[in-house]
Amino acid sequence: MKPLQVIFPSQEDPDSPLVDLDLHLPFLCFKPEQILQILTCILTERKIVFFCSDWALLTLVSECFKLYIHPLQWQYTFVPILSHQMLDFVMAPTPFLMGCHIDHFEEVC
Repeated sequence: MKPLQVIFPSQEDPDSPLVDLDLHLPFLCFKPEQILQILTCILTERKIVFFCSDWALLTLVSECFKLYIHPLQWQYTFVPILSHQMLDFVMAPTPFLMGCHIDHFEEVC
């Protein structure tokens, strides 16, 4: 297996995003097949809800997935942390990327 070569764009390029996240975090949380499935859902504009017990990790992983599709951008609703009072938002008819605490799993599903 050949080593993976990663080329970072020049910081002089104003169109390149400045990334201050650990982009490996989703790889610690998901299997590679799951990451590909999530990216497929993002690129096909599906409804996506992440569940986690760690609020900070929930936000970071959601942001990482948005960065993975660069130079494309997520144009739909993005709510990295959805409060209990706003759980009805998951019934929206449009694509979205949202995050919920794991305690709300039964209510959302």
